Amino acid sequence: MLVATLLTAVAYLPGLADPYNVPKLAVLVASAVAVLVCWLIRVASGAVVALPRGPVVPVIGWFLVACFAAVVVAPATGLALYGTYGRYDGLFMLAACIVLLLATQGFDARWLRRLRWAIVVTGGLVGGTGLVEGIARHGFGS
Repeated sequence: MLVATLLTAVAYLPGLADPYNVPKLAVLVASAVAVLVCWLIRVASGAVVALPRGPVVPVIGWFLVACFAAVVVAPATGLALYGTYGRYDGLFMLAACIVLLLATQGFDARWLRRLRWAIVVTGGLVGGTGLVEGIARHGFGS
């Protein structure tokens, strides 16, 4: 999760028509798949896997049911799965975010502190990069 936080923020491929969003979606979905694979390995090895609990879980479940229903009846299934160009806010992105949210439900306080610091450091890197790029383009006077 810590690596996914950093990679999602800094993922950039200049050769693509959309150099920011496509790599970020790829990292997000790959991270969610990695979490699911780890969970399946634990289940297959016979380990006891605690499922997330709490009031958010049924809400997430119904939200996913509604998303799947929307994909089934969508006039453009591909658009419903991937989302609109430049945003990629379709089912793949929503499901990946939900998998990662559920993965954090089992974190103890130490892991949550690490994740919080990863988010703060990543935000600092992204903000600093934007500041440097802005100064490089426009200087201090604009």
